[in-house]
Amino acid sequence: MFDPHGGDMATDYVTVVVESASSTQEVAEAEFATAPGPVLVVTGRQPAGRGRFGRPWWQADRSLFSSLAFEPSWPARDRALITLVSGLAARGAIRAQLGVTVGLRWPNDLVLDGAKVGGILAEASQDRVIIGCGINLWWPEPGEGAIGLLADDPGPTLAAKLARGWVDELFIHLEDDPADWDRDEYRDASVTIGAEVRYEGGGGTAIDITSDGSLLVDTGSGLVAVHAGEVWVGTETTLAPGERQEHR
Repeated sequence: MFDPHGGDMATDYVTVVVESASSTQEVAEAEFATAPGPVLVVTGRQPAGRGRFGRPWWQADRSLFSSLAFEPSWPARDRALITLVSGLAARGAIRAQLGVTVGLRWPNDLVLDGAKVGGILAEASQDRVIIGCGINLWWPEPGEGAIGLLADDPGPTLAAKLARGWVDELFIHLEDDPADWDRDEYRDASVTIGAEVRYEGGGGTAIDITSDGSLLVDTGSGLVAVHAGEVWVGTETTLAPGERQEHR
């Protein structure tokens, strides 16, 4: 289903709702190639998804999978921040539409009651960025380390509505200069700051989010700015929506 009117913000976009997709990132990329502007792709089913690092794929009973393809006005050096402001936008849309407040686990997780309820995936190529947002809307028997956002099944229409809310919020954030991104709001929402974390090559206590979006870690022998990659909080691994960690 095509919605040429997209959102109500100054940045117009086309919404494409599909019953199922192997990858909303791939569909958004294909649609954007011929679209006059940004394209949002939404589905409630992504049965052929693949977890990162070979992890098996699991899907909530009611899910939101969405991807936005667009040409950002922010320069390439600042685009790592888009993942963080996308998390802020998802948090804002969830709170506005559902009255639920989720936390943010650096760099791309949405968490509720200590478990993962959603996540952000960013891919960039030349002048195009594709941002994915996945949320477990309802999951009576969630996978390990995961949770559903709602206690009851919201039905099939919420996914598109919530995805549009996320994009509308995101474009509001992107209207600002990247130097003015809402770092204080992100800090307030962060469940990573103050926690013991591990990353490839080291670990310590996460103490701040820097102006360029890096995670600042006190290792005990100095401060390290972690720019990218997987970060583990305590003994738990961050999982994307649909992923389950294998324990052997």
